[in-house]
Amino acid sequence: MKWIPGLVLAGAALYAAIGRELPLVGSGKGAFWTLAILGFAVCAPGIGSAIEGGGFTSPLFVVGAVLGVLAMVLAAAVTTGIRPAFLATDAQLVVAIASIIVLKVAIATANAAVAAAR
Repeated sequence: MKWIPGLVLAGAALYAAIGRELPLVGSGKGAFWTLAILGFAVCAPGIGSAIEGGGFTSPLFVVGAVLGVLAMVLAAAVTTGIRPAFLATDAQLVVAIASIIVLKVAIATANAAVAAAR
């Protein structure tokens, strides 16, 4: 059942990236915040297992942490209204946060494989 939040995130990201409105949240910033909040919620429990998998100095943990900080900076940029030029539209913001989520899921999967191999 761990895959259900990921499936919801993937569906929401795809739906919003093609410009369609999501039920209950709409499109644009609503879709961005839905993805960001769900992404943070899915990621938070995995921090402890990532530390167990290789410690704070593990390359997988460091890359995951950097991507997490990038997601928080992106959320702060949306909150303040300050956007980089390459993220001019709401659809680009949705794709950016979805890409970060996909990368973090790949890192978490790799980290779990490394931990299982030990």
